Amino acid sequence: TAEVAEVAEVAEENRNQRAENRTSRGNPFSSEACCGFNLLCLCVSAVKILVCPFLPRVFGSLRTGVFVVLAALALASCAPSRSASMPDEWRPRARMERGRASPFVGPDLKTPGSEGRDSAPANTMIETSRAAAPGDASSRSEAARTPAEKSVANGLVTLPVPGLESAFVSFPRTTRFPSPVLVAAHGAGDTPEALCETFRRLLGDRGVVLCPSGPRMFAHSEGRYFPNHPALERIVLASLDALVATYPRETDGKDVAYAGYSQGATMGALMIVAHGDRFPRLLLIEGGGKDWTLARARQFRAAGGGKVLFVCGTTSCRTHAKGSASLLDAAGVATSVVSDVRAGHTYEGPVLDLLAKSIDEFLSDDPRWSSPHP
Repeated sequence: TAEVAEVAEVAEENRNQRAENRTSRGNPFSSEACCGFNLLCLCVSAVKILVCPFLPRVFGSLRTGVFVVLAALALASCAPSRSASMPDEWRPRARMERGRASPFVGPDLKTPGSEGRDSAPANTMIETSRAAAPGDASSRSEAARTPAEKSVANGLVTLPVPGLESAFVSFPRTTRFPSPVLVAAHGAGDTPEALCETFRRLLGDRGVVLCPSGPRMFAHSEGRYFPNHPALERIVLASLDALVATYPRETDGKDVAYAGYSQGATMGALMIVAHGDRFPRLLLIEGGGKDWTLARARQFRAAGGGKVLFVCGTTSCRTHAKGSASLLDAAGVATSVVSDVRAGHTYEGPVLDLLAKSIDEFLSDDPRWSSPHP
């Protein structure tokens, strides 16, 4: 409880204060040593001023000024600080009262069991008056939480992928598991987290959203990219295998829907042709319309591919998508093109509206996605 945490904090700070006091007694640079040194300097200066009356009068004001400065320094170093004059049993209590008044506390705030862990960063909001309810998901240990609880509490769940960057996963809150999977591949300079959050809004409380991560574009940049389509293929397949292996009861890894934006769409259309059995549905946003041929469309269909949806916000995307749609239709792949060329190269704004209107139809032939959503 909060009271137990406060008692433990008081005891810890008292121990730290006593240790600090013991250390400062033997420290030649402690406040007591500095006080003695400054007093000595003040006495020597006073003697020099008093026994040297033969100095020119012009230096009188200068001598007086030096004496005043030295006196001020001596008094400042010897004056007891507020914390030093406060009894040990008062000091922690005063700190805690100040902590209650301001919810932003510094990194020295400790709670029971925090030894050996990194302290909370500065300007971190910490509640001391509210204890988590026993039935609340926040009161359960990280290991005991279900993937849906982790997703609700943290927004996204980080999925380690052996040998590659960690992917991100968004689980539905209430849908029964196992749930179908949609893979969302980001564009160059984009982040997997942003695309994951967008598709969670689009899908509502349906399905598991898996967002693979390409390498960072720059060392200290959040933006990511895929070097080429074989790299994207390797990252997507490894991330999907890691998801199914880590959450076998929560995920249905068959007939996965693939969605890609920009680079994720362009390179996705190149690498996905041979994996129509695992990814029979393609949702290509602002990309993926240039490289289709009739032979590639037939290869995708023969591998198990069944549906492609192009979503465009630019004229060039729409032009290429319509040309590829005729080839895919000729190969027996159901293909649709929706566009709003005023939107631009993005998956937000009018493009997001197009996605919201068309995603249900895109998933309609798979009964696993038919559950209602908000």
